[in-house]
Order: sequence, then structure tokens, then C-alpha cells
Amino acid sequence: MRIDHSEQWRKGMAALTRYIAENGHARVPFSYVTSDGLRLGQWVANRRRNAEKLTPEQRSELDTLGFIWRIVDRSERWREAIDALTRYVTENGHARVPFSYVTSDGLPLGQWVSSRRHCAERLTPEQRSELDTLGFVWTIEANRPWTEWVELLRAFVEREGHARVPQAHVTADGAKLGWWVTACRRSEASFVPARRAELDALGFVWNANQRVSWDQRVLLVKQFINREGHPEVPSRHVEDGHPLGQWLREQRILAAQGTPPARWSELSALGVRPHESKVVRGADGVAALQSYVEEHGHARVHYQFVTADGLPLGNWLSGQRKLRNSGRMNPDRETVLSRLGVEWNPSKDGFHAMVRSLRHFVQREGHFDVPPPHIELDRPLGAWVQRQLELADHDRLPPDDLQVLQELGLLAAPRITIEELGLSARPYNRLKRADIHFVDELVSLSEADLTDLRNLGGTSIAEIKARLSENGHALKASHK
Repeated sequence: MRIDHSEQWRKGMAALTRYIAENGHARVPFSYVTSDGLRLGQWVANRRRNAEKLTPEQRSELDTLGFIWRIVDRSERWREAIDALTRYVTENGHARVPFSYVTSDGLPLGQWVSSRRHCAERLTPEQRSELDTLGFVWTIEANRPWTEWVELLRAFVEREGHARVPQAHVTADGAKLGWWVTACRRSEASFVPARRAELDALGFVWNANQRVSWDQRVLLVKQFINREGHPEVPSRHVEDGHPLGQWLREQRILAAQGTPPARWSELSALGVRPHESKVVRGADGVAALQSYVEEHGHARVHYQFVTADGLPLGNWLSGQRKLRNSGRMNPDRETVLSRLGVEWNPSKDGFHAMVRSLRHFVQREGHFDVPPPHIELDRPLGAWVQRQLELADHDRLPPDDLQVLQELGLLAAPRITIEELGLSARPYNRLKRADIHFVDELVSLSEADLTDLRNLGGTSIAEIKARLSENGHALKASHK
């Protein structure tokens, strides 16, 4: 029996044509449903399964659209991904595939590359060798040659005057120099003399916790005074790689509390005075914050910010957050500060504010390619997006944040294969023959849909439901 050019065929072909025009490929997920309710994924799977029943004209129509007649097995998937990676390396000159990169025919190559890193120990020697031949990057920052890292460190030293690179420091072109410096310290014992000498010549600090004597710190204070003309060292100031501001603030606080350090007189002789805490009245703080918002357009005050007349606004606002979050703030004060745009939980509120900015960008531009320097709704959206992608590459995104970004579409949700459910041979093979390869395809079906599959009985369906439940999934509810 051959399939006729029925209304269903025409609708399916029209929907497939639109899908390819929108997505650039014919890899329709099994669970895909069009906006008008047509189960295109299932229609495509049925065309594969009943290929021998199609007329030559129908096969020709599908071939013209680039129809995929057979879902490849695991070994073929490997070969397909390797071919795609080879093309990427040829076109770009390197194998550093961004996590979000998808090939023109719909293969999520960036996600595949990231997965190979995470399961490297499960790869065969032949697979590792094949990837090595392509210059595969097994760790994200291993892709720069030694000489380039040394030059980046040299530039840092010339600019900052020391080689104490903060661990979180990232260069303008995205190189994680702080990470590399930390890695060098950890592998100090394995350094060949020539490379160690290169770093020593730059003043490399092998022991980041090396203590600085009191005399050395006093000399740094004198150095600051000679250069700046006063002893008011900002609390976050770093002098020649040492957190001088933080240390000096601690000494000033001790002196203010009546327990000065034993050699306080040396600092006092340089003009350093005990710490003076300025008490800020609520009304003054609110007025200062209102002025700040009018000038800057937001209420995201840095913790160290001090107004021109000496009011520590950042510190005051931090205290207001603690009062509010502990339930001790006057409701009227909370209302006033909320209207000024105060974020009560900066880290989480800030994340959701960035997500709102990203939605605003995507609605206007229609894509997620945010330029790194781009500012959206007065927020550094471009830099933030790059950071989220880096965190995703390193599996360091909090689960809640990861889910939000996956639902938004910035990050692709990893697909779970039915192999990972641990099904016995009979239901597993029946699902594979029905072109159901992933859990998201499976859970798009109801129990009634599974009953319609050939040779899938009640016992097998019960096992499928049990395995899905164990993994936090369930079949779609049947409509009565």
C-alpha cells in the first residue's frame, strides 16, 4: 500500500518547509509541534519508518528539502560531530568552540565539545587521539602558548608595578591570567629552570600567602604618602601588590577602639589617625541616596562609595539591607527605598535585572549575540552574558540560574538520552525503532500514544513510567 498525496501529506510538507526555512535544517525533534497543533516531529518520524511505502515523487519531495532518512547510532554521531569539528577548525583556525555554537545543519557542536571535556576519562584512546589531532582544548584555558601567557603577565607587571595578579583577574581579551598564575604556583615543583627564570625575572610571587613584615608595610605607607601627598589610603588600595588599604584600616580601627598595635606611634608620626565612624541619620542617608539616583540613574551604590561631603553612602545602604532582610526596618523606610530602586538582595536581584535586560535586548534585536561592551537598560549586558557563558562552560552556574537561562534560550538545555533511563532491552528497542531517542521526546507522549506504538505492551509501558519517575520525569497526561 502506498501513501497518497493526501491533505495530511500536504500539511506535513508545508510545515516541514517552514521549519527548514526558520531553522536551516531538517532535524525536527520528535516532540516538536507546530503553532497550529501539527505534530511535525512525529510526522517526520513516521515518514522514516514507512519510507518503503512512499512514492518516488514523495521521496523526491523530501530529498529536495534535505530530509534525514536515518537517525545515526552512537558511532555515527561521533563521526558526524568529528566532521563538524574538523570543518570548524578549518574555518576558524582553532578548536575553541563556544558553548552556544550550533552548526548550520543544527548540530549543537559547542555543547558536544563541552560534553567531551567533562567525560574525557570515558573516551577510548582512539577517540582522544582523534581529538588531539584536531588540537582539541581539554581545559578551557590550555589553549594559549606559554610565550603568550608570559607576555600577558609582563604587560600586567608593567601596568601595575608588581606580579601579584588577583585570582579572578581577566585581561581585556578574555584571558584568565589570575587562573594561569594560580596554576603556575600549584605546579611549581614541575617547572624547568628556564621557565622558572622567566617568571622570576618578572618578580613572580610563588607563595601568594607570603607574609609582609611591619617594617615593609610602613615603607609602603611612606611610599604612598610621598606619591599622593597624604596618608588617607583608601581601604581597597593595593600598593605594589599588597592590600595596604585593608591593613591600614585594621590598624586605625584598633587604635580607635583603644587597643592600638604596639608600633602605632610609627604610623601616627606619618599622620595616620585612628578611624572615625560617621553616624548617618536615616533622613540624611535617604536624601543622599536620592541625589545619587538622580545623578547616576540607579541605586546600585558601591559598598565603598562616599559622598562629596564625606557620608559613607555605600556602607549605610548595606546596613539598611541588613535591617530590612532581618525584618527590623520601618515599613515606611522600606517603601521609600524600594521606590528609589534599592535591590534588597543584590546578587539575586542583580541576576534577575540582567535577565530582564537580556529579554529586552532579544525582543528588540531578535537574537542573543550581545556585543561584549553593550549596555542595556543601564546595565553591562554584554560582559554579563559572556560571564554566564563562561560559567556554563565550567559547570559553575547555580542550578536555578542555569534553568532560567535555558528557559530563556541563552543556553541550550542538555538532552537526556533514553539509554540513561536504564530500560531493559524490549522497551528500549521498541522506542528506538519508533525514532524516540531522547527523554524530552518520550515525555511529550501520553500513555495512550505509547499504546499505539507497535509491540509495546503494558509491562513495557509500566517499566517506562517507573524509570521516568525515578529520574524526575513523567509521561504527558492523557486527554479524556
